[in-house]
Amino acid sequence: MATDINLAALSETDIGEDIPKETLAVALQSPPFIFIPGTFNTRDLGLITTTTTTTTAAVATSTDGIVRPGFAYRSGGFYTDPQSSSSGGDGSPGKKTAGIRHQEDI
Repeated sequence: MATDINLAALSETDIGEDIPKETLAVALQSPPFIFIPGTFNTRDLGLITTTTTTTTAAVATSTDGIVRPGFAYRSGGFYTDPQSSSSGGDGSPGKKTAGIRHQEDI
């Protein structure tokens, strides 16, 4: 369904410039974005491509990906009843149904 999109280039769009709805829809369906019912703007942190290089006197190492996929997510919002274990008040799944075991609000 989703096609390749350059998220880095898209992120450089001036804040005063509209992003076409079609482009935004494709972006939100492309990794690292994922769909979890009851959430908005959810990303799998393990799908974000990163390269970290550590250099010591004798050894240089490079690590791609710091978090394993499917382990930690970041979301713009979790729209269910936070006290519910099975369903949200709006019909969306609760944390237990969505497989969420721990939630941090930073």
